[in-house]
Parts: sequence; structure tokens; C-alpha cells
Amino acid sequence: MHLVTLVASLVALLFGPFAYAWLNRQRRLSAVLDGFVFVSIAGIVLLEALPEAVAHGGVLAWLALAIGMFGPTLADSLLHHAARETHLLTLLLGGFGLILHATVDGAALSEPAHAGPGLALAVVLHRIPVGLAIWWLLRPTFGLRTAWLTLVLMLVGTAAGFSMGGEIAAHGTTPALAIFQAFIAGSILHVVFNKPHLGDRYAVDSHDHVSPRYEGIGNVLGLGVVVAVALLHGEAHSSHSNPIELPWARLLDLTLISAPALLLGFGLAAALGLWLPESPVRWLQRGPALRQAWRGMLFGLPLPVCSCGVLPVYRSLVQRGVPGCAGIAFLVATPELGLDALLLSLPLLGESMTLARVIAAAVLALAVGWWVGSRLPAGEAAAPVHTAGCCEPSATPEQAPASPSWRDFFTQLDEMVRATGPWLIIGLVLAAIAEPLLDQAPFMAWPGLVQVLFFAVLGIPVYVCASGATPIVAILLAGGLSPGAGLAFLLSGPATNVASFGLLRNLHGRATALRFAGAMVAGAVLLGLITNAVLGDGGQFDAEALHHLDGNWLQWGCLALLGLLVGAAVLQQGARRFFADGLRGEHAPQPHQH
Repeated sequence: MHLVTLVASLVALLFGPFAYAWLNRQRRLSAVLDGFVFVSIAGIVLLEALPEAVAHGGVLAWLALAIGMFGPTLADSLLHHAARETHLLTLLLGGFGLILHATVDGAALSEPAHAGPGLALAVVLHRIPVGLAIWWLLRPTFGLRTAWLTLVLMLVGTAAGFSMGGEIAAHGTTPALAIFQAFIAGSILHVVFNKPHLGDRYAVDSHDHVSPRYEGIGNVLGLGVVVAVALLHGEAHSSHSNPIELPWARLLDLTLISAPALLLGFGLAAALGLWLPESPVRWLQRGPALRQAWRGMLFGLPLPVCSCGVLPVYRSLVQRGVPGCAGIAFLVATPELGLDALLLSLPLLGESMTLARVIAAAVLALAVGWWVGSRLPAGEAAAPVHTAGCCEPSATPEQAPASPSWRDFFTQLDEMVRATGPWLIIGLVLAAIAEPLLDQAPFMAWPGLVQVLFFAVLGIPVYVCASGATPIVAILLAGGLSPGAGLAFLLSGPATNVASFGLLRNLHGRATALRFAGAMVAGAVLLGLITNAVLGDGGQFDAEALHHLDGNWLQWGCLALLGLLVGAAVLQQGARRFFADGLRGEHAPQPHQH
């Protein structure tokens, strides 16, 4: 039986060249192939290869992942003359990583390591996209000889791993090897997402010649492979407590818990953005500074706009004469929460932590808006400024349709999903991967004050929306993080990033940007310490338990509806553009004025 599965896994790899030759004959089929490789390889790397690497490599594995994923882009920006060499090296590292992974696959199929037919089928199934990925990665740049050489080495590695399965299982994965595997995983993710080896043929921002629906079809097929591999892995390890397999089950648990709140939050947020009253500029201008900050906070807190999407709205408000206190309070409050993040917090964070989050977000927006805004020159307006890295909304509030209909509501709902969906998916995946590592995380043993300060500062460079940060903090709290540290990250992460500092500097000067950054960190730390004093630190706070659950009809139904909404968005534009536009804020929904 084991020999049969070995042969099947080798045949699955050999399927890649022939499928690539057939699919690459015309651009539409190539787009299907591109979408299939993107989702299937990214899913397998994130939920199979990466958890094993970080489980054995710890925090250094996360650092290696970041270097592998973002290092080539950074090197490209710093060393323009070596950009091609950097990308070629990344491709070769990705191919070497797949050869190394083939050896692990072979060991998994051998009798000493075999855990049942489920694992064997999972290994065979996931090697179909891996074989395709070899040709997709190496054939366009290095030609047939290198692609075939890599595939032959993978076949040899599989056979070698199969013959030495007992020895490989006995020695296990060393920390150094795990860190290297994490670096390779990051390199593969970089190539799969950015496609530097394909040039402009199917660039992320260009679908002039091929409908993105073809890529969407490939995405759906790739997702089917990822789900099938996940189910087979779950069956193979249902009677084992292997921490490497936990991400699959934890991801499903988190999505089931979140689905009803997310669906309700998306619906309410779309309705709020569509049927808001007329422009509130005159309302925001009334009263003294503190009252203006209060109104800016009230206006921004429930809006479903992320930290990148709020920037053009803030600039527009400044140009229309909104006072500094109201504008800064709006800039802080809008990305801090939102109805979708609020409703998601209840099942994931619990009532006490959700209440603390709402109060802290309101207090921080009010305080920062008043203190920073009152130091701006009265009536200060800004000339139009283009903000690099953050995309403009397609229309200002005054340009929206005057008579919103149900069709407008579903359009707004679709924009909500496109704007928030990528961040939510990333947040859920990272939370599922990180949970088994919390016992090894050094910051879990730090004193509460140090935790709060660390996570308040960590939130500044980390670009994450309020909804995407919620499952990450939920997992951290369940692992023993102090509630104040989690709250500090929820406050500083969504509201601060390089783009917001750049806009404030362009509009109001360097001093205002520094004042804003200092006030955000100081406020997040102070509110985090107060939260620890009220709710207790990591050892005393009773975090919301995230148990394994089978799910009821409501959770499964809401998850199915969310899947349809996300699937419709992906089919319309393809997963690569779905993530690229969402992460850059190009689908930020805007308030509809009428």
C-alpha cells in the first residue's frame, strides 16, 4: 500500500509539466493556471509548511518568514541595479524549498511515519499544484532544462525521503532547519503573490487582455484543493494532538465563531455608509474645541473605513474647512473600531474586553483629537496632496447617488467585503498559525507594563485593520497576554501607519505628525495600564475561551453566506487583485450622501 502511494505521489508531480503545457497555450487558460497556483500554493504554504516551521523555529522563524517575503521587495527598492538578480535568487530558493519539501513528503508516506490513508491522500493531492508550481515558477525564466532538473530532484528527494522515513522521523526538524524552511516559505509567498518571473504578462494591476473571472475560476479550483487537503489532514490526525495540525482546525473554529457577527456587521456598516445624512461639515464646525473633537469622534467611530481608506476622507474634510480637533478625532476614531469590528469583538474578545475597547477607542480619539487638533492653526486648509501608497476613493461623498436603492446597498456591501475581507482573512490565518507558539513566545512572560508598551509600539508600523486585528488579539489573550497589552495593540495598530504620518506631515507639518505619534503611543499605553488595573493582568484576566466547536446551523449558514460574498468578489477580480487592492485600501467604502 505504501509503495502504491509513493508511485501516486510521483505521478502527481509529473502531471505538472503536461498540465502546464496544455493550460499555457492561450491566455485565458494561463489565467486559470495563475489563479490556481496562487491560492493552492499560498494555502498549502501558510497552513501546512509554515506552521511546522514556526512550531520548531519559534519567533526567529517568523522573522525569517518576513525576510523571505519582503526582503526581495526591499532589496529591489534599495538596489535597483540588482533587482533582476534578487528575483532570480528568490526563484531558485523557492525551487530548492520545494525539493526539500519533497523529501519530507516522501518520509510522510513511508511506513514508520504513516498515519493512515488520509495523510497519504493529502500528500498525493497537494503535489498536483506543487508540480504545476515548479513549471509556473521556473519554466518562463530558466527554461525547460532547469525546470526538468528541479522536478527530477524532487522525484529523487521523494524516493529518498520514503526510504529514510524512519531516520527522518527519529531526528525530527531542528530549529535551524525550521528557520530556513520559514525563510523559504516567505520566498515562495513573495514569488506567488508578485510574480516577478512573469513580468507584465499578468501583472497584479493589469487585466486588459484577460478577464479576471478566469483567474477567479482558478482561485476556486485552488481553494478546493486546499480544503480537501485540510479535511484529509484532519482525518489523519483526528486521534493525535499534533500541534502542527492545529491551524486547520483552529482556523475553522475562528471563522465559525466570527461568521454571524461579521455578516451582521457588514450589513449594518453597508446600511450606515449608504443612508448617512447629508455632509456633517457644518455640524462638525460648531462649538468649542472639545465639543468639535467629541463630534468628530462620534461621526468616525462607527464608520467601516480602514486606516488607509480614511486618509483621503480626512484630507477632503480638511479641505472643506473642518476644524482640526474634529478632523484629528475623526482620523483616529474611524479606523479604531467600526460596526463590523465591534460585533466581531463580542464573540472573540468577550463582553468586558469589548466594552473596554469601545470606551478606550472613544477616549483616545477624543483626547488625541482635542490635544493635537487644538494646536493646529485655526481654519487651516490643505492644498490637494497625493499620498503615496494609499489609493483615492472613486468618488467623494457629494458625488454618490442621490437616491440610494437596494442595488446600491449590495454594491456598498460588496465594497465592504473587498475593503475588509483581505485583512480579515490574513488576521484569521495568522491567529490560527500563532496559537500553538504562544507558550514559546517570550513576551508572554514579560511584566504587564512592558507588554503594554511593547504592543503599543508594535502597532505603529504594523498595518492592520480593526477587524483583522481582533482574532489575533483574541488568540493572544487566550494564551495569557494581559488585556491591557491586547487593547494597546487594538488602539495603535489600526489608527497609525506610515501613510497616516506622511499625510499629517504634508498637510500640517512635521511637528504635528510627531505630536500625533507621541499622543497615540502615550494614550494607548495609559489606557492599556488602566485596563490591566480594572480587568487584571494576564494571570488574572479571564480571557474568552476559544473551544473547538462543531458549529450550529446559524454559524454554518452565516459562514456559507460570507463565503458567497467573498467568492463573488474574488470571481469578479481574481484573488491576487482582491488582496492587493484590499491591503492598499483601494476599496475603502465611502459614506453615501444624499
